[in-house]
Amino acid sequence: MINFTNCIRQNEKLHSISREIHKKIIKGGGHIFPEYFTKELYKNAFRRPLNLSNPQTLNEKIQYLKLKKYWNNESIAICADKFRVREYIADVLGFDSRDILTSLYGVWKEPNEIQWESLPHRFAIKCNHGSGYNLICTDISKFDCEKSTKILKNWLNERYGRQYVEQGIYNRIPRRIIAEEYIETKDDKPPKDYKFFCSFGKCKFLFVACDRYDDQTKYDFYYPDWTYIPVKIQFPNNGFIEKPKLLDDMIRYAEKLSEPFPLVRVDFYNEGTRIIFGEMTFSNFGGLMPFYPDHFDKDFGKLFPDIDILKKWKFSF
Repeated sequence: MINFTNCIRQNEKLHSISREIHKKIIKGGGHIFPEYFTKELYKNAFRRPLNLSNPQTLNEKIQYLKLKKYWNNESIAICADKFRVREYIADVLGFDSRDILTSLYGVWKEPNEIQWESLPHRFAIKCNHGSGYNLICTDISKFDCEKSTKILKNWLNERYGRQYVEQGIYNRIPRRIIAEEYIETKDDKPPKDYKFFCSFGKCKFLFVACDRYDDQTKYDFYYPDWTYIPVKIQFPNNGFIEKPKLLDDMIRYAEKLSEPFPLVRVDFYNEGTRIIFGEMTFSNFGGLMPFYPDHFDKDFGKLFPDIDILKKWKFSF
């Protein structure tokens, strides 16, 4: 007699192995055949083919720009670099850049160069060439410097962008470790992260990431006038939150920094009376972020330039 439970378990195991093999193939071949593997990832995420000839949805336009315009673009790499973007901000915002940039405590090529004893009581330390490479120190006397050195070394050796075929952006970033000012909050929790989607100097919509601890991050979407958008992604919603006091100023900075670009996400924090720059991202969630309901992907896509404008776009510092 057939044991259906064992059959199901065996089938799930085979699917899991297949997915891991698929990921490794993409990581290995994405840089050589970026369009092919991007299409594979997109089809797997959305269950439909990627339209690069006339992109309509937000995710399609992100993929088009990644492959056709942002790939191997040094200006894009500078802005995606968590260290060199400071130069761009200083050039664009001038004196205002002093207020929104965190204090920089050090920059190193290798983790064994870090003099931990010279760092302040609280700080953030990260790698500059990708996302998620962050360590937070809230008390240097309790911070495991040896373990952190090993983690940073592993991160520094990673080629960020292979998972979602973004190597054309991140491979051009000279890898560094940077230590920055720790962002203080009233409740001592991670600060709310305001992420503005912009096009040629106009903010189109934003989302807010809050409760960013223990994998409990919640995301909520708004239009620039703080109208709540009833949409979700793979993460839960928090529900309507209070409009930040400095929303208009954050939008003004985001729009100024986004002026040269057809599609970019500019991130800020707003703690008390201060605005703090986070990062600039050109391939939000790798261009693989389904929306629920699905029609919002196309609704958001309509807010950004059509193919005729995207084809003509060129930019370099």
